[in-house]
Amino acid sequence: MSSDDRQPTSGDDREQFRVTDEVLLDYEAMEAHELEHRRERAAGQWPSAFTLSSRLHEIREETIVLRRHATQESKVYSRLIDAMDRKIELLAEVLMVQAFGERHPFVSEISVGAGGMDFLAPTPEPVDGLLDIRMVFRSTGVGIRVFGVVRHCEPADNRRHRVGVEFIFAREHDRELLVHQVLQRQSQQLRERQ
Repeated sequence: MSSDDRQPTSGDDREQFRVTDEVLLDYEAMEAHELEHRRERAAGQWPSAFTLSSRLHEIREETIVLRRHATQESKVYSRLIDAMDRKIELLAEVLMVQAFGERHPFVSEISVGAGGMDFLAPTPEPVDGLLDIRMVFRSTGVGIRVFGVVRHCEPADNRRHRVGVEFIFAREHDRELLVHQVLQRQSQQLRERQ
């Protein structure tokens, strides 16, 4: 079998669907015994700023057909709905930034896909360490919270470290939102290259 005929491995598939984006990033190391408790809290019924983003996306997807009908009925109603969506998204973005609280998130360029991410960190993280990650994408204002395990950490430029994380838990809505974010960003990057 030639190299052109070989089937892509799961790692190859993941690389095909990775994009770079700029995020406001915050992460916190956690111990293995904390993972289940944090997972239960993240998956709980009570809304938070980071669940708001994925819920808004879900509602937007549910109303696509209605939005098309509104556009056909009236351009004015369509523009009004779009303006209201932008207002709601702006409020959600502000809430997500405030949800960082006393923590000090930083702006970082990341490489992200559905299965994980790479980013430059100010301090090294131990391989196999667990991270609670919160990020707000600059390109869309989408906020996502995931848990991951550090798969690699190497020195990079200017005393920073390149950290590779495999996602091990995300709420279903956040996982769908992340895939949507990656596809949307990939489409945007393809348009920019043309």
